[in-house]
Amino acid sequence: MAGGPPPLPLIEPPSWLADLASPPPRWGSGGTGAPGSATNPLTSAQANQLFADLAGQGHIPFDYPDDGCYARAHEMCRLMQAQGLDCGKEWIYATGFPDDATLGVDTPKAPGVDHVDWVYHVAPTVQMVGPDGQARPMVIDPSISDQPLTPEDWKAKMGDDGAKLESSDSRPYYRGPEGTPDAGESYDNDYSKTTDVLKKYSEARDNRREAEGGSE
Repeated sequence: MAGGPPPLPLIEPPSWLADLASPPPRWGSGGTGAPGSATNPLTSAQANQLFADLAGQGHIPFDYPDDGCYARAHEMCRLMQAQGLDCGKEWIYATGFPDDATLGVDTPKAPGVDHVDWVYHVAPTVQMVGPDGQARPMVIDPSISDQPLTPEDWKAKMGDDGAKLESSDSRPYYRGPEGTPDAGESYDNDYSKTTDVLKKYSEARDNRREAEGGSE
């Protein structure tokens, strides 16, 4: 009605209310792109939490390091991607690949085995903000570590200075080192192979525990 009182000014909601309405995403440091990518890397705290989340997945036999790294890595990537995270894989090939298992690592968490040797190994990676503020890849490998590692530190744990590191996206289930006859890739897009291998080595782990006379 003409001549009536002016409308009341709009009152801005408090910031805490806006935060409740639009909670910050669980992953990512605020950049663009998928969390875990080079343009939106995880914080150190997020990377550690992600490591703990994955290490706690009981269907992945991290305590059977003898074999199956390809399936463990593929399943971890599947779980990360289900949360909207970007991830890749880091591959390491022994100096003696493919004939001599010159990669070796102590495995104190594995029942009945203290050390394993490999001709190659693989684990997933995510990008994390480093101390210099730049994104850097970090390896998530609960089979041999209690925390995310740089590829160089991950390599150092396996005691083969001549081993070759190579990176890929998350798609290959297996790949050979570049420049060799075994450089082809295989895939497991429906995760059927992954499921079978995880089950196989979970059972092998359980059988070993039983043979050792305990379940620790």
